[in-house]
Amino acid sequence: MITKHEIENEFWQRIEKCRTQGNSLLNSSRLKLHLLGEKRLAELMREIPKGVTALDLSWNSLDELGAEALKTALQGIPKNITTLDLSNNGLDKLDLPALAKVLATIPNHVTFVHLGDNGFFINKSTKEIDAFLQQLGIRRRSNLSGNGESSLARALAPMALLTQENSTNNPRLPALPIDVAAHILSFLDTNHKPKNQIGFFQQQLKKTIETIEKIKSSKSSQNNPEAPNSMSRN
Repeated sequence: MITKHEIENEFWQRIEKCRTQGNSLLNSSRLKLHLLGEKRLAELMREIPKGVTALDLSWNSLDELGAEALKTALQGIPKNITTLDLSNNGLDKLDLPALAKVLATIPNHVTFVHLGDNGFFINKSTKEIDAFLQQLGIRRRSNLSGNGESSLARALAPMALLTQENSTNNPRLPALPIDVAAHILSFLDTNHKPKNQIGFFQQQLKKTIETIEKIKSSKSSQNNPEAPNSMSRN
């Protein structure tokens, strides 16, 4: 089993490599940095050379630190770092609301945070996902790809509703044509890589519209049960 001393030595070697080669990226991936503990990790990050602007902490099992300890560690990120990679760290194992608050405390000088492939949205409700995104803080700096939900998944239902009659409060506005809606959706990120993009998005829209119609029909049946025949026979 790797020791803390060995982990620190490898970290310092990578720092020295950045210094001698003038690299702007410090690759600290797959070092098992969680074993150092949050305080020591924060101390080591403060030693990162000023010429380094990107820090890769991916594949380090940072979930093992826990939310509060991770918050402490991230405060050690030096001011010269503008890009931070936290992908593939099993962060979905942490409490989602607590994690969102931790990530929101990442220093503002970090303008891009890669949070991909952490499984945040797997088996989560729309309400839970929305709450997480609201608490995340500066959302525009976060890359959330590969977390179990694509941009397409979030946009399908609202876009499908716009293709229906009376979808807005203004009856003068016509419904959005399906082919136009499909074209708009084709610009969104999706976990699929379809060859025929427009055809793929049209198919997804139609399936969503069918589902919406079934839900509406079901609710209508529940709200308006068939009235019993009130006329009695003589």
